[in-house]
Amino acid sequence: MPKKQITAYASCSIRYTPLKDLLASVNEWIKEYGEDAEIEIDTSYDACIETQICYQREETDEEYTKRLVKEADLAKRIAEQELRELERLKKKYNAN
Repeated sequence: MPKKQITAYASCSIRYTPLKDLLASVNEWIKEYGEDAEIEIDTSYDACIETQICYQREETDEEYTKRLVKEADLAKRIAEQELRELERLKKKYNAN
């Protein structure tokens, strides 16, 4: 199974920043996170404005391994649940 592109987030601060400093920061973020990275601004809380950079990257080997283990575990639990449901229905309808 190939590695996936995942969405990652990095904290950033742009509040009360002079434009020349903001431009320098944006240029650094482009170098670090790529030209397609986006700045997300969350204003859902009146007292707090949260900003972060959202970018795509390939998952690490550790993330990849964890995802495969999690997916295998989920598949096993679903199969076990379906088997229990089958047994329950067999008992209910006296089927073999």
